[in-house]
Amino acid sequence: MWGQVTLLEINLMKALAIFQTALVMACLASPAAGQGMPENIRQQIDQHLIGRWSSQLDFDEKTTSESFTYRWANAKKKNSLLFSLTTEGYTQTQIGFWDAEKKHFVFQAQTSRGDHFVTVFDKFAEGKWSGHGSGIFDGKVWDSAAALSWPDANSLHYEDLTDGKPWVSKATRVAKSQPAGNFDAKKILAEVEAVLRQWEAAFNAHDAVALSKLYDVKTDVIYDDDVHHRGRKAMQQHFAELFGKQSKVQQTITDVERKVLSRRVVIGTGVWKIVGDSDPTHPTRGRYSCTWMKKKGKWLIVHDRSWGVPEKK
Repeated sequence: MWGQVTLLEINLMKALAIFQTALVMACLASPAAGQGMPENIRQQIDQHLIGRWSSQLDFDEKTTSESFTYRWANAKKKNSLLFSLTTEGYTQTQIGFWDAEKKHFVFQAQTSRGDHFVTVFDKFAEGKWSGHGSGIFDGKVWDSAAALSWPDANSLHYEDLTDGKPWVSKATRVAKSQPAGNFDAKKILAEVEAVLRQWEAAFNAHDAVALSKLYDVKTDVIYDDDVHHRGRKAMQQHFAELFGKQSKVQQTITDVERKVLSRRVVIGTGVWKIVGDSDPTHPTRGRYSCTWMKKKGKWLIVHDRSWGVPEKK
């Protein structure tokens, strides 16, 4: 559950979270930290949490790629757990430990953008931990039931409610032989291809607004007219002027090749062909090279260059 909070409330909760973190660190530094952890809980952590994971987060009709790691703070004592996550826009770290008095497993979390929250698991089944989380996330109060489950040895799921909507993360274990930057290139290529065809359809429908939304707000573009366009608004103006002058112009894109650099960055090249342009001085065929970047679950054009080439004979 979310709720709007005042700046004073946010600062007070941040101060409380920082104080709680200090208490957790003191706890972890103590020789007694982790004492009383049931062996079955320690075994579940070893078998189902420890390791590197690649996940897809589904929230509010958006899908975001994440990568995270669980490891013991001390591999010999196995009394406290460290969690680190990297996703679009921020990183997250968590400290996990067993509260012997309350018989809970507690995760104290903070992010690079200043969020602080705590998740407490108090119900432990064979394949699932259930509990409750609260704190500040994305500038709002978060308060929700939470569940961590493992359908099998190589899958890990997390669920809660955020802003009244399901927050669902489904992760797959990354094999030790795989690089840390492991990603599903085939899936990424399919996603970018779908957005390129959205671009083509919007261009041929002369929809300058829809086209501009496929560009980053700080995009950097130079097309065959040699005009340097900076930003999404400049692209919308460019297309609006083009369609105003060329009412019959249509474009097709072929010979597309792409290189996936990471789960968030793709380089693409291809050939474009124009028909219906009433200006005979304009090229009717050309090539392009653009950089796609995934931001907040959407693939956007952040850099684009295009130039005309002679028609093939």
